[in-house]
Amino acid sequence: MTNTIKLEVVVKAWRFRFIKLDFFGLEKIQNRVP
Repeated sequence: MTNTIKLEVVVKAWRFRFIKLDFFGLEKIQNRVP
C-alpha cells in the first residue's frame, strides 16, 4: 500500500510541474503577442 501511495504522490507532483510549465509557457507567448 505504501508503495502505491508514494507512486500516486510522485505522479501528482510531476503533473503539477508540467501544468506549471505549460501555464508559464502560455503566459510568455501571450506577453510576446500583443
